Amino acid sequence: MVRDRRFETVLGDPVARASETLVSARRPWQAALAAAAVAIGLFVLPVPAEAADTSIFMVGNSLSRGVKGRLRKLLGYDGIRAHVYSVTTAGTTLEDHLESRRVAKRFAKRDRWDWVVLQEQSAGIWDERLESSEGWAARAETAGAVPLLMMTWADRGMPTSIDDWLLGDAYGDHGYLAAATLYDTELAAAGLVFRELAADPYMQSRLWSRDGHHAASLGRWAAALSLYREIRGAPIDLAVLAEALPGYPSEEVFAAVETARQRVADAR
Repeated sequence: MVRDRRFETVLGDPVARASETLVSARRPWQAALAAAAVAIGLFVLPVPAEAADTSIFMVGNSLSRGVKGRLRKLLGYDGIRAHVYSVTTAGTTLEDHLESRRVAKRFAKRDRWDWVVLQEQSAGIWDERLESSEGWAARAETAGAVPLLMMTWADRGMPTSIDDWLLGDAYGDHGYLAAATLYDTELAAAGLVFRELAADPYMQSRLWSRDGHHAASLGRWAAALSLYREIRGAPIDLAVLAEALPGYPSEEVFAAVETARQRVADAR
């Protein structure tokens, strides 16, 4: 698949690897080191390749609600005007959306999409659901888009083994990682960002809504940030985090996003 990401970065591979090494855990000294690295210019911000908009089609259910506006806002910090359309009918699966005439009609209103974000039902992806991921990846390709799976999160208080199951193995028969590997899609591991942030009691209390299933405000930001990181193609600016999430420790959020992403990269 030929992918036109429409963004070029000035962050070279050696620096990218160094930045990801710096934020491999949440300990205070590592967060301070990450902040210092930004301060001295180790992390170089990407610049838009052209003054163009970007279009994003999001497919999911109620777990994705509240993510669209946050993603648009984050891209706005980079000077990118994002046209984001989302289909987030409660309880639906990717198969439901794939078979929906209404969704197909809305998708066809644009000749081209740049990104197609795919979020499966909270129970995750297994062998029977892999075909739906394949169908959406093919549909994205016909529109010239990059398919981007968004891994969901376990309910509050559930063991981390649930996150491991949701992620799966690159060459297994279930999980977001299996689907991403099989159908050559990108993967935003929002569920792993949840896990990293939940290690802090203060942030854990703000990730989930009262039902312990859907995301609260910080959880929606976590999902949006995981998508933004993949679309952006470079580490997130700490100044952006401080402005987008006032009252939260930017270094810890930064480290959580990078640690989750590195785990996916290592597994692939």
